[in-house]
Amino acid sequence: MELLKWLCRCSPAANKHLRFAIQDRRDLKGLQQQQIFAPWSPGTASNNTSDLHIVWPGYGTCFFWQAGIMSRMSEELRMARVPTIASSGGGLVAILGACEVTPAEAVQLAFRLCREAGVYDRPLGLLGIWRDLVHRWLDELLPADAASRCAQVGLVVTELPSLQPLQLSGWHCREDLIFAALASAHIPLLLDGTLATRCRNRLVLDGNLHYAWLGGPQTLVPPGPSLVFDPRDDPHLQREMGGGFGAIVRRMDDRRAFHLVELGRRHYDSLVERGVLDRHALRAQYGRLRTDAGLLPGVPPT
Repeated sequence: MELLKWLCRCSPAANKHLRFAIQDRRDLKGLQQQQIFAPWSPGTASNNTSDLHIVWPGYGTCFFWQAGIMSRMSEELRMARVPTIASSGGGLVAILGACEVTPAEAVQLAFRLCREAGVYDRPLGLLGIWRDLVHRWLDELLPADAASRCAQVGLVVTELPSLQPLQLSGWHCREDLIFAALASAHIPLLLDGTLATRCRNRLVLDGNLHYAWLGGPQTLVPPGPSLVFDPRDDPHLQREMGGGFGAIVRRMDDRRAFHLVELGRRHYDSLVERGVLDRHALRAQYGRLRTDAGLLPGVPPT
């Protein structure tokens, strides 16, 4: 709470209920060609809202729940083709999905790196070393062509001192994508002991600030049809996590992580069964042309 007060003092605009709109897909393509930051303002949105967007807000270890949803969708859809907006840990989900990295690969590597770094023996756990571990994790997981695979992925950060949400897109290279993902997930002090980080010559921090803390869902959710996979919308997950932010960031092991992955897969299936998601419409626009068992993200039993 003290951190939020400090951020608000940095920018009077943080105390106002500002509306931001994301560019539609045509605008995103233009931004990708320019390879720049895209500040969101009401005047930047066009009338073309026909394209579906997938939205992944970040919520700590609920990353694994979102990864389960992503793995289920990837069995039927080519996620690299789906316009996607994400922030914080949700950005990691979006990138891994577009690059067709399975939850099994991601989870196993994450906990191996934690063990190698002695996280479970450190009094402060991940505190201060998290950024380096996530960087190594992404560097080992992502293919050489990750930047082109993620052409439809937009990542949101929060700029300082204005606290304006900014969209990153138009990846110069694989490393540019990785640094943008790290910037979008830069929780002050937690990742490497710093309040903010630099990305594309801007001072920024976690992109989930407005969505999760300042009551501004418009900073992530574009106009038009969107699928927002917010962990707070799954009552089964909420019961599992016990509620509250502290429960979300608590220490985990790989077995529990895979359990959250499975909960995410079940949540997606429940949305389809209840008619919330139109599976046939999604397949028609983004479906795979063929079934390739080598691409289907498998999840070990929990």
